[in-house]
Amino acid sequence: MAKQPTTTEELLRGWDRRALKAVDAHYESGRRFAYRNAQLGIPSIILAAIIATFAFANVGRSVPVYFQIMIGSLAAIQFVIASLHTWLRHSELTEKHRQAAARYAAIRRHIEQVLVLGANDPATQAAAVTEIRGGIDALGREAPCIPADIWSRTQQAYNGHGTADGKILSPEIQPDA
Repeated sequence: MAKQPTTTEELLRGWDRRALKAVDAHYESGRRFAYRNAQLGIPSIILAAIIATFAFANVGRSVPVYFQIMIGSLAAIQFVIASLHTWLRHSELTEKHRQAAARYAAIRRHIEQVLVLGANDPATQAAAVTEIRGGIDALGREAPCIPADIWSRTQQAYNGHGTADGKILSPEIQPDA
């Protein structure tokens, strides 16, 4: 169990560490969903181009039945891929994760500002902490879920090992725990 913070500084530093993990995990999630978006989108475009080319190239011509069946099958495959592409909403998830990462980064900057500037009186300090907590709570409710394997790798990376150039250390680099 983690030690409970006893000072405002300890509290803010703990929030900052968690926000840093969230930044990395959300950016990694965004990269994953962008890749998956391309995995479905590019084949769909290629198949649509092949089908359209065949259709226009053979207008008014007699085409063998086996060729028509092949193109019809490609059209069905393209339909399934395009439907999955739309239904899975990878591009939307990519953008939501990137926005969440940017908002967590903004929260980190706010925490850093409060830590550097400090507060002259307890009321001002309490107001800053309350504002930061409100931002973290709201973002936690609005942000998309981070895939479990990405969150697990992020947690592992920060257990004393950090990141390399802002990227999560891959499992191959992780020391045995």
